[in-house]
Amino acid sequence: MYYLNLFALVDCVLCYNCSGVADPASCQTTIVCGSNQSCYQQRGPSGTIDLGCSDKQHCLHPESTQNQGPVSIVGRDVPKRRHVTTRKTGSCFECCSTDNCNEQLCSSTHLSACVDDETVDCARMSTLFHICTSDYEHAAQICPQFCGLCDYADGQWSVWSSWSTCDVTCGSTTLTRTRTCTNPPPTNHGKNCIGESVEHKACALGQCPVDGGWSEWTSWDTCSVSCGVGIQHRERSCDNPTPSLFGQHCFGYNRDDKICLGPTCQHGIWSHWEPWTQCSTTCGNGIKHRFRNCAYAASCGGPAFDSDICIVKDCIQVKLAGNIVMVSINGGL
Repeated sequence: MYYLNLFALVDCVLCYNCSGVADPASCQTTIVCGSNQSCYQQRGPSGTIDLGCSDKQHCLHPESTQNQGPVSIVGRDVPKRRHVTTRKTGSCFECCSTDNCNEQLCSSTHLSACVDDETVDCARMSTLFHICTSDYEHAAQICPQFCGLCDYADGQWSVWSSWSTCDVTCGSTTLTRTRTCTNPPPTNHGKNCIGESVEHKACALGQCPVDGGWSEWTSWDTCSVSCGVGIQHRERSCDNPTPSLFGQHCFGYNRDDKICLGPTCQHGIWSHWEPWTQCSTTCGNGIKHRFRNCAYAASCGGPAFDSDICIVKDCIQVKLAGNIVMVSINGGL
């Protein structure tokens, strides 16, 4: 249970204001009391505690309540204490059932009160140790008014944003969420927020189909002819990658052809016929042959081999030793 003055020349106090709580430390609601009021804390018959503002004249003295049984609240003046620099008289007042039961009542100032610690020589600290420029955090605690740090505040994080959407139907991606150092933002040399402003996490779904891809073309093969106009071809395969998981096959052809030109072809020229060979028989009818060659090894048209019937002298049949032989008329066998 604490009270304090809000501004230097305003004689009013700020009290915790709760009813029926079990623990005074759990009370977080405050109320600004009037100039003729003070803070009080009182335990009720059921053991619960009430806190709030009370008129000073309601703080009773035991002498005035001799016929009313034990008194739970008394009034007393509290001398000026540390941190209470705006009081010029012993007017820090409290209602309490026993002496010194709440001696820390006047030892804390409200956050909105910019008051220097009266036990610290701020001018000396600034001159010797440059506290106003070298240690803003410490200076804001003990010499906020002297150092001009009444609005000093460290930055605090805002709440995290929602995670970004998982915008894929298969495979994986990364989700992101952000926060800002704006709750409040750092002011007057206050510290920036500590920690990360962005968080990431993975969003993983099932594997995606793999569409096929073409490999590189092979080198062109040799021309199909040794001279004149021919054809060359090259090939490629659908294995870069091979389609899988119902992925699409490669579009296009796996074979490519082009015209190739060889050396100019020479026209073939026949050589002269060679002489006829001898007749295949010595009498009667036989066969004889002749040959010719095609220059430049190209087609010359026509045969390179020729045959004809040859007739040698007439023959007679003679039976010798039971065998029939042909004998020419001139007597040659």
